[in-house]
Amino acid sequence: MGMEEENEAAAAVLGRLLGLLKPDGDDGSAWAGALPYLRRHAVEHALDAGRADELLTDAEFLVHADPGTLVPALDLARSRDAAEAVAVYRAGLGVHRFMTPRDRRAVLALDAYGYRLGPLAEALAAGLGPGTPRPRWRTGSRMNSALRDSTAGASQTVTAVAQAQVAGRPALVTGGWNGRVRVWDLLSGRFVGHRLWGHSEVVWRTASVSAIDGHGLLVSAEFDGTVQVWDADDDGGTHVCQVPTRYGVPHLACTVIDGEPVVLIAQQFAETGPRVWSLAARDWRGDALPDAGGSPSALACYEDDGAPMAAGAGSAGLVRWNLRTGQRHGEPLPCPPGRAAAACTSVDGRALAAVVGGRAVQFFDLTGPGRLLHTVERAHNDTLYAVDCTVVRGVPVAVTGGYDTTVRIWNMLDGTPYAEPWRLHTDTVVDVACATVAGRPVAATADRRGLMLVWALGEAPVGDALPGHSDPVESVVYARVGDRAVVLSIGSGSSGDERVRGWDARTGGPVDLGSGAEPVAVAGTSAVVDGMEVRLVPGTDGAVAVQDAATGRELFTLTGHTERVTAVACVEADGRVFAFSAGSDGTLRTWDLARGTCVDVWPLLRGVGALTAVPDAPGEPGALLVALGSDVVVFELPRGAPQA
Repeated sequence: MGMEEENEAAAAVLGRLLGLLKPDGDDGSAWAGALPYLRRHAVEHALDAGRADELLTDAEFLVHADPGTLVPALDLARSRDAAEAVAVYRAGLGVHRFMTPRDRRAVLALDAYGYRLGPLAEALAAGLGPGTPRPRWRTGSRMNSALRDSTAGASQTVTAVAQAQVAGRPALVTGGWNGRVRVWDLLSGRFVGHRLWGHSEVVWRTASVSAIDGHGLLVSAEFDGTVQVWDADDDGGTHVCQVPTRYGVPHLACTVIDGEPVVLIAQQFAETGPRVWSLAARDWRGDALPDAGGSPSALACYEDDGAPMAAGAGSAGLVRWNLRTGQRHGEPLPCPPGRAAAACTSVDGRALAAVVGGRAVQFFDLTGPGRLLHTVERAHNDTLYAVDCTVVRGVPVAVTGGYDTTVRIWNMLDGTPYAEPWRLHTDTVVDVACATVAGRPVAATADRRGLMLVWALGEAPVGDALPGHSDPVESVVYARVGDRAVVLSIGSGSSGDERVRGWDARTGGPVDLGSGAEPVAVAGTSAVVDGMEVRLVPGTDGAVAVQDAATGRELFTLTGHTERVTAVACVEADGRVFAFSAGSDGTLRTWDLARGTCVDVWPLLRGVGALTAVPDAPGEPGALLVALGSDVVVFELPRGAPQA
C-alpha cells in the first residue's frame, strides 16, 4: 500500500470515528459526550490522515481531549490558526494534565484572551456556565508563545537541570530539593521512570552522557559533594556507583574521551584542577588536571580540531585542558574570578563558550589560541547563576538566567540580545539546559520555587498580546478620560516601569492619560442584602467573613479558599448581589451573597493583588477588574437567574 492509499485509509477511519460524535455532553459539546477512545486517540488518527490541524483548531476538542495523547501532536501544527491554538494550549500545559474539562476551558479561554485571539477565546468562553464571570480582555505581560511545556502541578522540587538522551529520546535529568533525581521526557512532557534515591541533601548539579552501549548515564552532585552515577535506561533508572569525592562540588561536566564516557569534577578547596572520573572503569582517570590556580567554579566541555577539551573558569581566568593528553592548552583567557556557570557550543567548526557571574556574561572563541569576544557587563539586573548554549538557525546563542527572574537569549558572536527576554518565572532562575527536540532547539529553565519551563528557541511569535506591567500590579481603578470609561492599573514601579497605565474598559486598548483621568465610584466591599448592609472581611485562613456593617456582628462565613484571601469585592447585577474573593491559592470565587453559596470557581493559577467591582451604569455594563500578577484582567459580571 502506497503513502497516498495509507492516507486515504486513515482519513476514512477518522471520518467514521468523527461520525460517532453526538452533541449530548453536559455542556452541549459533542466532545464532552464522546467515547473515551475518541478523546484519547482521535488526534493520532488525524495525524495519520494529515488532518491534525482540524482538531487542533477545534475549541471543544482542546477542552476535552486527553492531554497525554494530544501533547505529541502539538509539534505538528501547520496552519497559522493551529499554531495559535497550540500556543494557547502550551501556555497552561503543565496544569492541563491535571484539570477537569471545565477548569481547562477556563484556563484556555483566559490564555486565548491574553494572546488576543478573539474567535478562539470566544469559542472557549461560550461553554462557561451562567454564573461564571467571562473575560472581556486581559493584558499579556507574561504570555510568550515560545513556551513549550512546564512542570506546574507535576513537581515542586526542581533545582538542577541538564540535557540527556534516555532510551534514544531527548530528555532532561533534573535534581531536586528533596535529594531526588528524575528524568523528564521532552517528547511526552512527563517525568518518566521512578525517582532515583541516592542523595540526602539538595541535588546541586546534574549532567549526562551516553555510554559505549548507548545507555544514558546520569551524574548528580549533592550540595556537600556526594556524586552519584545512574543508568537511566536500565529498568527506569538504576544506581551505578558513587564517586569518592572529598569536598563540595561547585561544578561538573560530562563528555567522551576516545569512546570512554567520563565526568569532570571540580572540588572546593582543592589546590589542583578538576579530576576526571571514568564512567566505564568506575575509577579516576589519571591525576588531577594541571593547576589552574585552584579548582574552577564553572566547567564546560567541547571539541577543538577533533580533540576532547574542557574549559574551567576560576581564579586564574578561563583555563583550557586537552583531555586526551591531560595537559593545559594555551594561556588562560581573561575571566574575573567568581564565575557561576559556563557552557560551550560550536558552529562551523568554531568552539565558543559563554561564562556568567555577577551581572555579567562573557563570550569566548576557544578555537586555537582562543580569545575573548565580548563582555556584557550588565546582562541582567541582578546576579546571574545559570547559562547554556546551543545553535539556532546557524546562530550560536547563550541562554542566561539569575536572581532577577528573567531569562535572556544572546547572540554569542556579537554579544547582542537574540530575542526578547522570557518573564514567566517569579523567583530566581537557578539552572538552564539546552536540548534538541524533533530537530528544534529548546531550552529548559528552573527557578527556586521548583517551576521548570521548556521553551522553543527561534519560533515565530503568535497572537498580539497587550503588554502590561513588568512589575506586580498593586491596584486597578475605574475612571473616565473624557467620554471614555477606562481602567487604570497601578504597578509597583520597582523596575522603573511606567507606574500607571490606562486601558479602554471595553476593548483593552491603551489610553493616553495625558488629559487626566477622573475616578468613578465603584461598589467596594459592602452591599445591601435583604435590606441589611453587609461587608466582606477577608481572612488569613481562607475564609471570608460576612458582617453586619452597622454592628460588626458576623452573620456567616464564605469558605472554600485553601490559602489566605488576598482581595474581595461585591456588586449588584441583574437583581442579584455577587461577592468575589481571590486568594493565594490562585482561584477566583464568585458567591451569591443572599444565599451564601459559591456559584463559580475560576482557576487563575496566580495570586491576585486586587479586585474592583464596577456596577452597571446607563450605557455601560459593569465589570470585575482583577490585578493578576503583572497583568490586568477585566471580566463581564455574571448574568442570569440563580440556579435552583
